[in-house]
Amino acid sequence: MPIDDCLILAWTVTERFDPSNTCQVLLAAGKHLVTAGRPLLYADSGVENVNRAVDSILLTACLDRILAGSGRQETLGPDSICG
Repeated sequence: MPIDDCLILAWTVTERFDPSNTCQVLLAAGKHLVTAGRPLLYADSGVENVNRAVDSILLTACLDRILAGSGRQETLGPDSICG
């Protein structure tokens, strides 16, 4: 990774497992995101990171997801929408 890349590490601790927590973390972290191009989300393939709600946020926020262990990059929307 080039030295000028920026990484945002974000998480939250809750009393119960709830996949919607990922959406809250992504929205909060996204407020601090300044980048050219499509940012990448590195996540494992757990149900909290791969679901319709998260997919919707990734699409509207123009984020690509790379699943840990697979190295597979997922682009959820056309590049023409996200620039």
